[in-house]
Amino acid sequence: MVPARRSRDHGRASLNLFEKRFVINTGKGGVGKSTITAAMALAAARKNLRVLVIELNTRERISRLFGADEVGGEISLVHDNIWSVNLTPEAAMKEYVLMKVHLETIYRVVFENRLVKQFLQVIPGLNDLVLIGKAAFHEQERDKHGNPRYDMILVDAPATGHGIFFLRIPQVITEAVPSSPMATATSEILNLLQDPDRTILNLITLTEEMAVNETIELKERIDETLDMPLGYLIANGIYPRLLRPQEVREISRLADSRGASNDLTCRLLESILFRHERCDLQASYLETLQRRIPMSLITVPYYFTPDFDLEVIRRIADHIERSVEQAVNGE
Repeated sequence: MVPARRSRDHGRASLNLFEKRFVINTGKGGVGKSTITAAMALAAARKNLRVLVIELNTRERISRLFGADEVGGEISLVHDNIWSVNLTPEAAMKEYVLMKVHLETIYRVVFENRLVKQFLQVIPGLNDLVLIGKAAFHEQERDKHGNPRYDMILVDAPATGHGIFFLRIPQVITEAVPSSPMATATSEILNLLQDPDRTILNLITLTEEMAVNETIELKERIDETLDMPLGYLIANGIYPRLLRPQEVREISRLADSRGASNDLTCRLLESILFRHERCDLQASYLETLQRRIPMSLITVPYYFTPDFDLEVIRRIADHIERSVEQAVNGE
């Protein structure tokens, strides 16, 4: 039995997000993973990096966040210097086979055969391997001059438990059948995932009980089963504090003096105090995250706006860019 590996400490040098070629974002479903991914892409694009954002066989969100039409399986420009694609196992498998056999007729005869398709569907981990392999292929793409086609590949990875399996499958295959042709191919993917000069894995969460607990568990499983360079712990949706302690005490006294009144003033006072309590609760969850997960922390504010549009993505991109700069400079 191969012993579990521990995630390596790659040091502060690995924290420059915009020097990485393969950036993977994961976290619990519903924490704003796609939003943060879009903002990272925008921040990188503004540094004149050519960015490819990869979604994996999911309901498409990235193109909509940039106000573009759905892109499906075709790589499409969604914003200046930003391309997007939603990979599916079927399309990725077809492209891979065609690269190897160079004849679409053979592909249709063999891989579109009903029995072959059913067989492929029951092979454990095959779909995940094909998807991560296709994402890794884009990191290796070169233009006609031999230069990288994209400066950064941003992978909006599956949520938590599935995300772990997705990232672990190349290592599982390499260790299970080390001398097979499949292991030779997956070893290249594994080298990319474990390369601190090219790759970084970020964890995204909300400061809520379920999300925090799941993120702590996710980090523990990463430490136990993966050997990948870790980047940032990103806490999304943080309420900015508006009141000083003395102001909170004064508002509390005023609310108490009005008793159980249900007039507008009383309801406004209660809302203000509720907002303050929410800030306190988020602060306690942030303290727990920092104590349990020793990663550089980025806190992304909650933006109170009726329309979550590209302008909000720009503001989040500004915040991420400043936070990365501070982390790299040790501020």
